[in-house]
Amino acid sequence: MQTREQFETLRSESGRELIARIVSERAVGSSDLHIGTRLRREAPGELVAAAMTLVEVRERAATKFSRADDMWLTRAGFEQASSESISRYRAKRFAGFDRVADLCCGIGGDLIGLAGVSPVLAVDRDPLHLACASANAEVYGLADRVSTLEADVTAIDLAGIDAIFIDPARRGETGRFAHHTEPPMSWVYGLV
Repeated sequence: MQTREQFETLRSESGRELIARIVSERAVGSSDLHIGTRLRREAPGELVAAAMTLVEVRERAATKFSRADDMWLTRAGFEQASSESISRYRAKRFAGFDRVADLCCGIGGDLIGLAGVSPVLAVDRDPLHLACASANAEVYGLADRVSTLEADVTAIDLAGIDAIFIDPARRGETGRFAHHTEPPMSWVYGLV
């Protein structure tokens, strides 16, 4: 998945059917080339590619998440996401707070653990990752404990937030950052 539009289409009934067909065909040993070629006769090529990527990333995500088969992931978002077990471990420090902000929430790896102990405001400037985070909270039965905000975390009002969790991005569209994070660590340390 690369766009919010693809995400919305894949979450529809027809999109979920497309994903299910890919999963079932892979389960019986069909090659990705065969599956993709056949499905591109029935659906737009970019959507088929997005669905196939999602299925592949879900398979890889099974090592990090117990509900990976139902999660909404991008390759980059998955690679940067904390595992479910790490998320739950970290979240213990936030138990008892009335409202926590998960800044730079990505696809919601840490959001899953945080929402298990406190209501959470999930913030990210990437609309696709924010949509994935919200959907993944739903997958874990935590949607009612999560509100989302699409914004640059350096420009939001944190009034009413009792605690902040932030895991700044260390990768961009072109790969891993060599010597910085986004937002910069100087800004993160300034939150204290």
